[in-house]
Amino acid sequence: MKAIAGTGMEEVLILTGESRNMSNVEYIGRACKIAHEYFKNVGIEVYPMNTDEYAYLHECGADYVTVFQETYNSDRYAELHLAGHKRVFPYRLNAQERAIRGGMRGVAFAALLGLSDFRKDAFAVGTHAFLIQRKYPHAEISFSCPRLRPIIKATPHKARLTAWRRICLHIFRHLARKFLAGRQPSSVIFIQSDEKSDCASAPPALCGAALTMTGSTRRMSTNGSFCRSCLHTVFSCRLPD
Repeated sequence: MKAIAGTGMEEVLILTGESRNMSNVEYIGRACKIAHEYFKNVGIEVYPMNTDEYAYLHECGADYVTVFQETYNSDRYAELHLAGHKRVFPYRLNAQERAIRGGMRGVAFAALLGLSDFRKDAFAVGTHAFLIQRKYPHAEISFSCPRLRPIIKATPHKARLTAWRRICLHIFRHLARKFLAGRQPSSVIFIQSDEKSDCASAPPALCGAALTMTGSTRRMSTNGSFCRSCLHTVFSCRLPD
């Protein structure tokens, strides 16, 4: 940590895999304490945790949490995650809310574009962030956009996919500007390359808002919750080829 800080870096992101056995909460906490001595901002990109565990890591020096939802298509998610604690879709979906409730200053949202329809996943990421921001206006919101790079010697099909991924990035930025415009000046946006007692079995009424999509019309209502039914609406909507 001291060597990294010596290069002039002021922020650091601590990453682990999904195994609690290989990197338990106490181990991550010790890493956060060391990092806090050298960096102004300490972020963690680790497996989803309970609220009290996020609170512990915040006390150890962590400032913000990044969680990749992988895909917001719950059916596709189930196909890709067959075992282990990661298979519980709503527990991962609500990780950012638990982190904020645990005292974290900010949270980041992301999907691995390509696991499902990346246009719908991009829209779902932005909507997820908007709903969290509306319920917790004090929290800082950021997005992670992985591997948005040009394809060398791309075929027409790959070139079109690259263009769509650029559109997804513009969606992130548009949602960020639109939905965070009214926030306090201290707000920031970054665009960057199993007791499960906390809602493990079913997602809560996260932010009191639901998505409805009819044809090319996209509308936000305040009568539902951001849960599987909302995501099903998004992923059942047909988009042009």
